Amino acid sequence: MLLSQFIGRILGDPMTDRWGRGPVARLGGVLIAVAALCVVLVPGMVAPFIGFALMGCGSATLVPAAFAAAGRLPGLAHGSGIALVGWLMRLGFLFTSPLIGVTSDAFGLRTAMLLPVFSGLAAAVIAHLVWRVKTPSTVAVEG
Repeated sequence: MLLSQFIGRILGDPMTDRWGRGPVARLGGVLIAVAALCVVLVPGMVAPFIGFALMGCGSATLVPAAFAAAGRLPGLAHGSGIALVGWLMRLGFLFTSPLIGVTSDAFGLRTAMLLPVFSGLAAAVIAHLVWRVKTPSTVAVEG
């Protein structure tokens, strides 16, 4: 997954330059959700490897996008938003694996692997809300 995140970061910057941070972040969230569904639904040993690799590619541009949005949070100093996102990411890192483990113990691994599906969809929705298309009545957060 780390190699796929590396590849996703290398490919993600030119994609972000071309299409913008919002569409690329939405695509990343959807890719995470679809890849996690692949892990859950497709039998065999190859599908999980491909699914986890695609999840890494999908998540590769989300961290820079989150920091870019955090730097522009209204009402917060530039550094405060970035620090807040950094702490939230640390907490997510600490609690995500145990949450999947507890859910897996209670309901099975296939059910627990639905959590990344919902996380990817949530990331796509948040990206859509943060980077809305500019219209005369709204001002989008650019980054």
